[in-house]
Amino acid sequence: MKYLNTKTQAVIETACVVKGGDWVKVQTKQPKKSTKNPVKTTSKESGE
Repeated sequence: MKYLNTKTQAVIETACVVKGGDWVKVQTKQPKKSTKNPVKTTSKESGE
């Protein structure tokens, strides 16, 4: 989890929960899965 100190603008990343003072949890953006343009694969068949 990432935390931002609103007073000093310092950012820390820790597995611990940070409480109190000027620390707020930073919301991380999750990448979206795109189904708009799926990747097409072609296979070559050698039947001749």
